[in-house]
Amino acid sequence: MLSKSKISDQIKQISYSCCNKSSHESEPLSRICIDKQCKNKTLICALCEEELHNGHETVPLKFFLKNFYGAESKKAKTSFETHN
Repeated sequence: MLSKSKISDQIKQISYSCCNKSSHESEPLSRICIDKQCKNKTLICALCEEELHNGHETVPLKFFLKNFYGAESKKAKTSFETHN
């Protein structure tokens, strides 16, 4: 399992892909839509957020990954503690 500092270092080094929608080509896919009502929960760029996900709950990808890996780390630790 990776330590928090290693996870944090890896997240800081993320290189974003660019959006493939026409007129969005140079925009990085740096956000994620986590809205419960959204049918297209996916990585999005800032333009997609305004045009297609307006009013949806979105978060920066780095924030999402930090929370995901933090939750996974806590879950693994809890699982380990309950089995010992």
